[in-house]
Amino acid sequence: MSEDQRTSGGGSFNARQLFFVRYFALVLTDIVVLNLFEEHWGKVTIPSFTISIGAALLLQLLLKLTVAAEHKVAGFFSARTHRGAKALKIFALWLVLFGSKFVILWALGFAFGDKVHFEGKMHGVVPLIIVIVVILFAEMLVLRLTDFLGRGKSKA
Repeated sequence: MSEDQRTSGGGSFNARQLFFVRYFALVLTDIVVLNLFEEHWGKVTIPSFTISIGAALLLQLLLKLTVAAEHKVAGFFSARTHRGAKALKIFALWLVLFGSKFVILWALGFAFGDKVHFEGKMHGVVPLIIVIVVILFAEMLVLRLTDFLGRGKSKA
C-alpha cells in the first residue's frame, strides 16, 4: 500500500478520497451552522435548505480561498526584512481577512440574490463575521474529533 492510502475497516482510502471525505464533512458542518443561525437568530435569513446547501458550498470555497490568500500575503511579507515589514504584514493580513468578508457578501448576493441575507450595518458584515467565526470553530472541532478518533489501533 502506498503512503497516500490508509486502511479503514476492510477498505483503503487514497488521498483524493480522504480530501473528499474531509471537505464533505466540513460542508455538512457549514450547512448545520448556517441553518442553526437561520432558525434561531433573526439576523440570518435563508429561505430553504437547498439554498443553504449552495451557500455552504460557496462559503467553504471562499473561506479556503481567503486562507490561501492570507498565506500568500504572510509569505510575501515574511521574506521582507526592512523596518516596516511587520507592520505592513499585519495591515495586509487584516485587509485580506476583513476585506474578504465583503467579497463573501457580494458573492452570496450575486449567487443567491436576496435569498441569503445577513441583517445589520454595512450590509450585514457583522452577522456574517459571527457566522464565519462559529463555522470555523465548528470545523475545527470536527477536524480535531476526526484526528482524535484516528489515533490508536482500530479493532473493527
